[in-house]
Order: sequence, then C-alpha cells, then structure tokens
Amino acid sequence: MSLINTVAPSDASGPMAETYQAIRQAFGIVPNALVLLSATPWQLERRWQNLSYYEAHPRLGGALRTAMRLRVARSHQCRYCIGVNEMLLQREYGWRPEQIVALEDATVPLPLPEREQVMLDFISDAVAQPRVVSSATIDALRAAGWADSDILDALCYAGEALVSDLLIDAFKVEMEAS
Repeated sequence: MSLINTVAPSDASGPMAETYQAIRQAFGIVPNALVLLSATPWQLERRWQNLSYYEAHPRLGGALRTAMRLRVARSHQCRYCIGVNEMLLQREYGWRPEQIVALEDATVPLPLPEREQVMLDFISDAVAQPRVVSSATIDALRAAGWADSDILDALCYAGEALVSDLLIDAFKVEMEAS
C-alpha cells in the first residue's frame, strides 16, 4: 500500500475508527491517500476536518475543487491524483473526456461558470508561480464575485492538494482497486 506503516480501516480502533467510518460514509470507501495519514493519527484527523470544511464550503463547489486538484496533480505528475480526479469529474460531475483534456487549454470552455474558471486559472498560476500574483490578480477575482475569504480558502485547498500529491508520490501510495 505504501512505504510506511499505516493502520488499515479494519484494524483501527477508537477515534481513528470513528474518523474512518465518517470518511467511508462520505466517500463510500476510505481512499488509500487518507489511509496513508493514519501513520500519524493527528494528520488523518486534521485532513478529515479540512476535507469536511471544504465539502460544506458555500462557494467552492465540488466540480471546481476537483478541477483544482486535477490541475495541481497534473502540474506535479501525481498519477494517483490524476486518475482519481479525472474519474471524479466524469462520474460525479458529468464531464466528458474531451473536457477533462481541455482543462489545460485556456481557449476551450469548461463546464464551469465563468467566475469559477477565473478562480481555477488563479489557482493554476499561483501554484506554478506564486510570486506573479499581484493586486490586479486579486482585484480580478473580486470583480468575478469572490470574497477574500474564498480566495484564501481556494489557495489553501490547492496547497493541501500539493502536499497530498507529494506524500502520495513519495510514499508510493497505490490506486484503489476498481
């Protein structure tokens, strides 16, 4: 499963078992990417709290968050994350394969509202070159209807995705069996 020892959901007890149960209820499975974090129970609980916060976020919708994760994964070639997020865009949000491929082409319209496209482009730019973010960048996001709290939350979310990619690749986490 990974290079470090983890606690399988079937072997968990106490608070970790409760966290795994909540994850299973939300996703139908406990993804290997989250099992990895069981090597440090605090990391697993913290990540689950963060995921729960974003799942309930009133303005950062599921398709946007998934597209953000996919762009981050592609930029760092995380095969696990690319596979999971491409599958989610198709199964959960009805994206067609050509739309997923087009995610990297700014000239092709995506099945996202324009304001979400603006946020997605900001995230891509900020992750690739954070120093190019300027007051004009933030003003454009505000003009698209985003609050400063949304902008911060979105970039924090992308940062979490980047950390997840690093951990998954470094510890050789395998995809779940289909």
